[in-house]
Amino acid sequence: KESLAFAEVLGLVSDPRRKAIRSFLQVDPSDPTYEYHSGGIIETLENLNKEFVEEKRTLDADWAETKKTYEDSIASLNKKMDENSKAMDQLEEGSERLKGEIAEAR
Repeated sequence: KESLAFAEVLGLVSDPRRKAIRSFLQVDPSDPTYEYHSGGIIETLENLNKEFVEEKRTLDADWAETKKTYEDSIASLNKKMDENSKAMDQLEEGSERLKGEIAEAR
């Protein structure tokens, strides 16, 4: 309680936090109802943690699939670009050869 008063004097605690801290400090931990309520809170937090862990696992799996699809697409596009570049080189060589043949024929 003294620390809260000190923090209030220094202006380190905002109004919403001050109210929450004061209500927390008014609870007697030795009171059996405190134990009962904290058990429910702990259970809720554990359930939330399980849900978040499962959600993260699902999102990580989705991300891995998305990343693999992306990497496969990039590899496929790079392969197509290489094939097209080779085809263009061959067409250019053929074009040069035909120009030479046409020049000789004249």
